[in-house]
Amino acid sequence: MLERLDAAFEVQRRFTSDASHELRSPITALRGELELALRRERDPEEYRRVLESALEEAERLSFLAEDLLTLARSDAGAIEPRLRRVDLTRTLEEMVSRHRPRAEEKSLRLEATIEPGMGGLCDPDLLDRLLSNLLENALKFTMPGGRVEVSARGDGEDLVLEVADTGPGIREEDLPRIFDRFYRADAARTSTEGTGLGLSIVRTTSAAHGGEVTAGNRQEGGAVFRVRLPVLTAEG
Repeated sequence: MLERLDAAFEVQRRFTSDASHELRSPITALRGELELALRRERDPEEYRRVLESALEEAERLSFLAEDLLTLARSDAGAIEPRLRRVDLTRTLEEMVSRHRPRAEEKSLRLEATIEPGMGGLCDPDLLDRLLSNLLENALKFTMPGGRVEVSARGDGEDLVLEVADTGPGIREEDLPRIFDRFYRADAARTSTEGTGLGLSIVRTTSAAHGGEVTAGNRQEGGAVFRVRLPVLTAEG
């Protein structure tokens, strides 16, 4: 029991330390930009650049705070999916479509193969968050000219959702910890973008629906994330 308590305290200590570091970075950048702008008079274009940079850091802080709140609620057992019957096929297609402009900006192909006629009981907001984090992760680590593939199909009562990319893949030693909060894998799959909590949110939202998520590598190269959610119903 003492060993389990010690391990739990260590996890909390590491999480608190990592969260403090992640919060400090955008705050330091924001303060530095504003202090620099106030040292002397500048032309309107420079002020505009500073404000745009400050807005980016404020948005990063906002996303991080939201992710931390989600994980804190999960730790407290306070995440209760608001289940309702939805047309999963249409819902997933709309979610993928919203990310096409981002893919086009990076010169990537975003392809989707979604089984028709799927209906289910789920929390569409949590499902949106889950898929958005998987897509952002795939788009982030795929080089221009690459491809991100989304597939969704039914397997009994389970919705099987996969997001695959043609990026660098995941090292075997990183796979067991890829969903840990703030975990930094090898440089090929590490980026300054995002909050470092996206995949943890994916695991949390999957578990909230009674499902699970796994990660692996494709034989042809690139990573693949597979989510199974027991949400399908006989009628959409």
